[in-house]
Amino acid sequence: MLSPASGLTLEELKRLLFESAELNVAGDHFRPYYPDDYSVSRSVRLVERYGYPMIVRYGTRVSSVEAETTTFVSRHTPVRVPNVYAVFKETETIIDTDDEERVLTYIVEERLPGQVSRG
Repeated sequence: MLSPASGLTLEELKRLLFESAELNVAGDHFRPYYPDDYSVSRSVRLVERYGYPMIVRYGTRVSSVEAETTTFVSRHTPVRVPNVYAVFKETETIIDTDDEERVLTYIVEERLPGQVSRG
């Protein structure tokens, strides 16, 4: 069986995010998705592709190490964690600040059944 994210490109993911719901907000503080917005440190959104719901974690404080850790836990423990479907990275160089680079990382993963916990 193909993954719901098979053949997914970053450009298509951005289109899906534009129509998505943010999951890590409480009340009416919904933040819309803006492509290439490097001011987002971390966001979690629900997207759907071909009828399959997926979770996307993205931002400048999201690391591909999170995806690697999830995959490690999946392979080496009995703990149920979401399948990681894809990881994308974008880099922006800030010319006026000693050529500092900022990285936006997108992790696309399976949505597991359950409820969102708001602590």
